Formats: sequence, C-alpha cells, structure tokens
Amino acid sequence: MITTPLPRYVKIFLFLAIAIMICYSLSAAREIIIPIALAIFFTFLLFPISDWLQSKKWPKSLAILVSILFALVVVIGLLYFFIYQILSFREDLPELERNLQTKLNELQNFIESRAKFSRKDQTVWMDKKITDLGNDASSYIMNVFSATGAVLADLALIPIYIFFITYYSDRFKYFISLLIKSQYQE
Repeated sequence: MITTPLPRYVKIFLFLAIAIMICYSLSAAREIIIPIALAIFFTFLLFPISDWLQSKKWPKSLAILVSILFALVVVIGLLYFFIYQILSFREDLPELERNLQTKLNELQNFIESRAKFSRKDQTVWMDKKITDLGNDASSYIMNVFSATGAVLADLALIPIYIFFITYYSDRFKYFISLLIKSQYQE
C-alpha cells in the first residue's frame, strides 16, 4: 500500500495543535501536577533518611513518618528564623521611616525646583494615588487570602503524597522496570 506524505502546512498545523493541547492540559492540571512534583522531589531528599532508619530495623511506615517529621522540624525552624528576622526588622522601622522621610523631602524639593511642580500639587497627586490604591485594596486582600488558602491546602497534601510515594516506591520501581522492558522488547 502506497502512502502519500502529508503536506508541510498540515504537519506544521498538527505540530502546533498538539503543542497547544499539551500546554493547555498542563496548565489545567497544574493544581495536581505541582504538589505531586514537589512530593517526588522531597521524596528523593528524604529517602536516604527513611532508608537509613529502615536499615536500623525500624518499620517502614514509622521510618517514613519520622523522616517527614524531621523535614517538618527543619521547615518550622527556617520559618522561625525568618519570622525572627522580620521582627528584628520591625524594631528598625522607625529609623528607616525617618530616613525615608528625609529622602522624600529631598525628592520633593528636587521635583519642585526642576519640574515646577509645587509641593501642594505633589501632595494632591500622591493622595489621589493612595486613595485609588485603598479602593483596590479589598480585591487585593481577597486574592491574597484565596491564594494562601490554596497554598496551605497544597502544603497539607504534600506530606501525604511523600508518605505514599516512599511507601510504595518498590511498586513504582517494578512498574517502571516493566515499562522499560516492554519498550526494549518491541
């Protein structure tokens, strides 16, 4: 049977259509793919710890849980460090505010001398911009809270994914070996 090759424009169209479908599918599935990818990454990081605990005759599920708890302690320690840094920054805030006020006065003087834009006009313009920002603040706050909720839900799922990926790692290895064998047998 003789087959005729597809014209070049049809090949280009098919390639672009498939690329667009793949990009759309990945974009639509990102709420699932990102937490699982992070869980796989952290599983690789935590596997040596759970493997070492298993070599010390710990039960597999307990070794995995201890490695996950170890990772959570490290993350909580890092968060504590960052919060401590933010609180120490807050203590320096009054001095930073005085410095900023000095720079703002210098900037206003510069603008007034160069652009002939009076301090009163500058203040009116700045107050208008701050009012506009305040009007949009409620939508910004709602977006922040909804995004934070989604992130917290993903963060709650990641340790569960890590546990199951590590616990069933033997089955994943067996499945991949079957895929590789069937690929080379063809």
